[in-house]
Amino acid sequence: GAAPGQEFYFLRSQQVILDTGLRAATPADLAALIPTLPTGSIYYHFVEGRKRPPLRVDDFSPWLESWGPSTAECRECLAKIDYSLWSLTELRAHLSRCLACIAREEKP
Repeated sequence: GAAPGQEFYFLRSQQVILDTGLRAATPADLAALIPTLPTGSIYYHFVEGRKRPPLRVDDFSPWLESWGPSTAECRECLAKIDYSLWSLTELRAHLSRCLACIAREEKP
């Protein structure tokens, strides 16, 4: 620890968002991309997304909802994930498992 009076205090932070170039045009695309997403993207879209007003929900769920009721099971699974219990790598694995239902539904 630091000596009394020598403590370091963070006064502010600044978020830097970089475009990964990764895009999902369909829920199946998202399901395929999740395992390869950088952990920074997992943090921004899942953890930070839940902190952002007005919705305070991850970024994936509203987008999936726009695809209709077929994504309800996946959205319910995402809502049950407590991000405070897992590392970002573990979160990515949980997200991938939640979205696996989409990949199963779209296969012939």
